[in-house]
Amino acid sequence: MDVVEGEKVEEKEVAKEGEKEVKEEEEEEEEVKEEEKVKRQKVKVEEEVKEGEKEVKKEEEEVKEERGVRGGKRSKRRKEE
Repeated sequence: MDVVEGEKVEEKEVAKEGEKEVKEEEEEEEEVKEEEKVKRQKVKVEEEVKEGEKEVKKEEEEVKEERGVRGGKRSKRRKEE
C-alpha cells in the first residue's frame, strides 16, 4: 500500500509540474502574440504618420503655388500702374 500511495503522490506532483509548464508556455505564447500585435500597430501608425506628412507637404506646396501666383499678379499690376 505504501508503494502505491507513493506512486500516486509522485504522479500528482508530476501532473502539477506538467500543468505549471503548460501554463508558463501559454503565458509565453500570449506575450509573444501581444508583442506581435504591438509591432503591427506600431507599423500601422508609422505608415499613417508618413501618409499624413505627405499630405501636409502637398498642401504646403499648393499654398506656396497659390501665393506665388497671387504675388505674381500683384507685382504685375503694380508695375503696370
